[in-house]
Amino acid sequence: MKSLAKGLNKERVFNVDTSDFDYIKLADLYERDGEGASYVIRAAYIGNKSEYADESPLLAIDDFYVNLPQHQLDVVKDILSDRVYINAINNGQLGFYIEAYDKKLKSGAVKTCYKAIFIDIDAGAGL
Repeated sequence: MKSLAKGLNKERVFNVDTSDFDYIKLADLYERDGEGASYVIRAAYIGNKSEYADESPLLAIDDFYVNLPQHQLDVVKDILSDRVYINAINNGQLGFYIEAYDKKLKSGAVKTCYKAIFIDIDAGAGL
């Protein structure tokens, strides 16, 4: 008989220990490393401790959780629901770089925003 309870126990799907990770914003990562820097994704999560939303998209890179903009929540949900993406992350084959863009606010002011642009990583080449 198939276990009904087994589906309720969360399995660890990513091969990274994030227990000592700090959080960093895309803007801070962009400022630190500059335009064109790329990062290997080590894990993807949906956080529930954001001051702005009930669900917050997060990626883990070496040593950090990276907060993504709320409009990228569906992408993280797609990653978590597809074993192909999970396996690619566990194999070091999925990454991102940061794109800055200007957004015009209702007040007429312009704000610089940031988003993750996903890329394939050649696991044999490294970064």
